[in-house]
Amino acid sequence: MEIDFIEGMKNYIALHHNGIITLALLTMKDVEERLPKTHFIRVQKSFIIAVNKIISIDGNRIILRGISSEILIGETYRKDFMEMMKKKLLI
Repeated sequence: MEIDFIEGMKNYIALHHNGIITLALLTMKDVEERLPKTHFIRVQKSFIIAVNKIISIDGNRIILRGISSEILIGETYRKDFMEMMKKKLLI
């Protein structure tokens, strides 16, 4: 299963993958700790995205491949997100 993004829903998470949503009884913190930090990044309180799915960044909006909606970058997570993007561009 290739995860596009993860959406937090109180004590549940919704794994979005290839147009399918799978619910799991986990917290965002649990998932964030288990995922490889080189492939996933938390961009706001309720969203973790797969870095390889990013098509573009427009201000605070992230566009993901194959996803019709946009995900906003939260102020708390913006610095870490931008640092990761800078590193990816330099490689």
